[in-house]
Amino acid sequence: MKRELTVLAVMLNAVALFLPTRSQTFTRVAIDGHTMRMLVAGSGESTVVFENGLGPPLEMWGKVQPQVSRFARTVTYDRAGVGLSEDAPPPRDGRQIAAELRHALRVASVPPPYVLVGASLGGLYIRVFAGMYPDDVSGMVLVDPTHDAEGLSVRLCRRSMSCRRRSNKRGRAKFRLAFRWFLSTRSAPARCRLRPAPFDSCARSSDQKSTANRALTSAGWIPFPVLVS
Repeated sequence: MKRELTVLAVMLNAVALFLPTRSQTFTRVAIDGHTMRMLVAGSGESTVVFENGLGPPLEMWGKVQPQVSRFARTVTYDRAGVGLSEDAPPPRDGRQIAAELRHALRVASVPPPYVLVGASLGGLYIRVFAGMYPDDVSGMVLVDPTHDAEGLSVRLCRRSMSCRRRSNKRGRAKFRLAFRWFLSTRSAPARCRLRPAPFDSCARSSDQKSTANRALTSAGWIPFPVLVS
């Protein structure tokens, strides 16, 4: 029990780093029969678009976006099937996700060029976006990106889904109860939910790293700076 409480405390402290510090107004953007949640903030000559990792909602940028919004226009959003965005039919590969993001930005009247910031799996998605629409991109920042050598595969994602289904239901219920209490103590609790859609997206995708490589190779030389952190 002591070990479980320690792990829970660490997880809750980690979540605290990503929660918004104040109330914010979200926009719902309609894309091909489903809606995606988006938050546009700030103003400036540059537009910074944040791409989440595998499962987190846009709240993962809750401490970062307000700071960047001081000098630039910023955009965070939930991909289809993540956070409070609606599910979307397959295919759910990198090219489809990049196309939906571009469409959503246009619907929200956020013109290019964009500085793309991708965390973890989001690093692969913004590489796909840059390969498909190089004229829309002025720079990329890869934050702890998923590396091609890690071999993100259908088999790995299906195993992740299997582990989720086999996890102890009572343990998950206890965590949800503690997590809800924790969120209730925050000034601006994040309204998010964890769903298997991100894992489904990976399982249905042919191979995200290959998609990214093909997109970048087809674009040739990318004339903008790339920062890896």
